[in-house]
Amino acid sequence: MKPGGISGACDRLLRGIRWYLSEISGTADYERYCRRYADEHPGEPVPTRRAYERHRSAHREEHPQSRCC
Repeated sequence: MKPGGISGACDRLLRGIRWYLSEISGTADYERYCRRYADEHPGEPVPTRRAYERHRSAHREEHPQSRCC
């Protein structure tokens, strides 16, 4: 058996599942927002997840996009 064979495959599978869940739950969006906010506004506290979601919802309402689904 190769070193890290089954164990490595399980690790990759779990990382993939974790990535997928963070993408569909919006966690990844918030993490990207935090990194960008910290770069653009050094020294300021990063808004909470709740504040981010409020801002995101308000932006979606003010700038609607037509979608098929």
